[in-house]
Amino acid sequence: MLLNINLLTFFKSSNLVLLFMSLGLLSCKDNSASDDLVISNDKSQLISISELGFASNAFELSVSKNSQLDVFDSLFLDKGAYKLPGNPDKQKLHAFFEELREGYFNKDEGIDYSIIRKEYHTFTHAMDVMVTTHALLQSGGGVYLSDGERASLVLAALGHDVLHTGVNNSFLIQVEHSYYEEIGDESLQEKRSANYVLELFGKHEILVIKDGMNDMQKKQINDARDLIEQSILWTDIKRHKEQMEKVSDISRHLVSLVDKHRENSKM
Repeated sequence: MLLNINLLTFFKSSNLVLLFMSLGLLSCKDNSASDDLVISNDKSQLISISELGFASNAFELSVSKNSQLDVFDSLFLDKGAYKLPGNPDKQKLHAFFEELREGYFNKDEGIDYSIIRKEYHTFTHAMDVMVTTHALLQSGGGVYLSDGERASLVLAALGHDVLHTGVNNSFLIQVEHSYYEEIGDESLQEKRSANYVLELFGKHEILVIKDGMNDMQKKQINDARDLIEQSILWTDIKRHKEQMEKVSDISRHLVSLVDKHRENSKM
């Protein structure tokens, strides 16, 4: 069945990121408990990529910093399922992971964390969304996506809530927080997260264009960066209705295409 390229483009940039908004409750538990878990330095057993799926327990996978790194390694290193354009080495990927992870524990000036705790936007939640995105892709969700696009979505899942304050955008706007003054009122925290992830890419030489790369390699890197950025921006809950309407319209069009081809006995 032939599919309109515009439909594929939309799915690549937004359809799977519905997941980011719908998985919050899976790891939305007392952050004080998850903080205690992730600062442990206990050595975990190596995790195989075959163990990661819909039944994975995000809290068990995040029992220590080492176990979190094992999950990341199983996805992106050695025989992992995902290869980023440019093939960054292990040292650079680990440095990126370390700094990205630290961003989830960031405390923001002007917010009283003795009253407001990060119950929702934790690194355990990010791990959960990353593994579930992987499970969706492996179970058929990535059939129309390239290797670089699949890797980009999984990495976007891990970084989608980094630097989140623990309060919503409306709160920051109403109290005229410095972030609102700096970024504006459109997808405020999502822009912070996306910008931070892109900054870390540059700092750790991941998804950056280098001398000697051909045009195809440069395009793959630019496309990956754009897909990661747009995926994170689409997690703004204000865009949820808009996205659901687009998915609904496309679903009806896809069903219509399938029905037409079924009516043609030669297809």
